[in-house]
Amino acid sequence: MKLIDIIERYTPIPWHEGEKIPWHDPDFSRRMLPDSITTFALLLPEFTKMAL
Repeated sequence: MKLIDIIERYTPIPWHEGEKIPWHDPDFSRRMLPDSITTFALLLPEFTKMAL
C-alpha cells in the first residue's frame, strides 16, 4: 500500500444521511448500557470532588 492510497481512500461518514444513534434498537441499547454504566462509575468520584 502506498501513502497516496491511504490519503485518497474513501472514509464513510457515520450517520451522515440524517440517521441518528439507534437508541430505539434494543440490541444497540443493550450493548451500550454496560459501557455507559462503567463510564459513569469511573467518573463519579471526579464529579463528587468537583461538587465539594
